[in-house]
Amino acid sequence: MHRIEAEVLIPGHGAPIRGGVVVLDGTRIGYAGPAGMAPPTPGAPATRVTAVMPGMWECHGHLLGTRTFDLGQLPLEPEALRAGVRTIEHGTYLDDECCDAMRETGAILVPTRTIIEDMLTYREAVPGCAMAKLEALADVHARAVARAYEGGGGSPARCAG
Repeated sequence: MHRIEAEVLIPGHGAPIRGGVVVLDGTRIGYAGPAGMAPPTPGAPATRVTAVMPGMWECHGHLLGTRTFDLGQLPLEPEALRAGVRTIEHGTYLDDECCDAMRETGAILVPTRTIIEDMLTYREAVPGCAMAKLEALADVHARAVARAYEGGGGSPARCAG
């Protein structure tokens, strides 16, 4: 069991819920709703977050089924592809394992490289903090997209855009 306590829970239907809770029972969602109606979870670890969107809706690379709740530690995990994600947007941290999983599952990479190139070209219009982040990941992204096109350790992953 694991309990996620959120300032706001965004369900797949209905209005957002202030003070929401998601209770995970292994790999399944056992409960998602208002904290006051959540089942007791004595001794279960709890994670406090600003917002949570339980379930697999809008299944592309932004909402991966991950092994971590810390998005700063979030690698692009092949498990998400094997669980049903069919498109990967950006693909900044693609590695050979993930490229292989994309090929195995027929997932498509949407690299969105144009926005990076445009922001680098028109850097005077980009806030400094955003430009620092962009400069830090532009080359990483280019190498990852090339890896997907070249096939990592095998044939190329399918790419759009």
